[in-house]
Parts: sequence; structure tokens; C-alpha cells
Amino acid sequence: MDNRELTPRQWALYRLLMSNPNHWFTKKEICESITDYPFYENQTNQCPHIAEDKIAINGNMRVDKLIVIKHNCFKIATKEEYQRERASHIKRLKTQAQQIQDMDAKFQQDGYAKLFNNLLNELTDDNEQIHETFIEKETPQSADQSINDSEVSL
Repeated sequence: MDNRELTPRQWALYRLLMSNPNHWFTKKEICESITDYPFYENQTNQCPHIAEDKIAINGNMRVDKLIVIKHNCFKIATKEEYQRERASHIKRLKTQAQQIQDMDAKFQQDGYAKLFNNLLNELTDDNEQIHETFIEKETPQSADQSINDSEVSL
């Protein structure tokens, strides 16, 4: 949590939303009420600063309410809205954690980990260490081939 002082614009946003806590404010309504927010009519993100300020307000312990976003509108969160927002964040975090695990598994599987670990270690004159780094893992097909070759030589 951040305890830095909120900017005057952030306080203005918080006060506006608190003035009518059950109302979903559009970006245009916010920009018309708070002139510090520029509004870009023909752009996809008409006022990116509102979302940035929402994050700052939600992360600040000096305010006791949270702001939620739904369909590009902002309001003070009810308990139920907070719980939905929280569940949504947890779901995203679980998805991201799974993606990281999948990347780690692929990293290990493809032999990248050994290369990466060797590159992290201080380079030495030991050619064996450098040579080991670039050895490809033996595939099942090549393993079968070497078994067949040894049977032939028997």
C-alpha cells in the first residue's frame, strides 16, 4: 500500500465519486466535472489518467473506499462489487501463475535452463563446461538408433 499524498486531481476524483457513490460515472462525466482531466473524444482510451488515478486512490490507505471500473465507468465499490473485483484479480493472478509455471516447464524441457544457468555462472576457461552447455538432449529416436547400433556390433 502506498501512503504518499494524493494529488489534488486524485482527491477531486475521489470526492466526485463519493458525492454519488451508487452512480456509475462515465469518463466524459468525470472530465466535464474535473477540468484537470483531458478528454480525447476520438481516441480509444479517452482519458487514461482516470484509470491511473483509480489505481493510486485504491492503493492509498488514507482513503477508506475503493473505486471499481465496469464497462469504462467508475464508482465507489459496494461490498459485493469489491468481492467481485477481488475474485477477478485472483482469477487473473492464478492464470498468470499457471502461465509462468508452463513457461518454466518448457524452459526446463527444451534444455534452455542448462544453457541459461551456465551463462549466469562466471565464464571459465573450462572448455568442458562450455561444451556441455551446447549439447542437445538425446531424443528417444536417437536413443533407439544407438541401441540398434550396439546390437549390430554384438
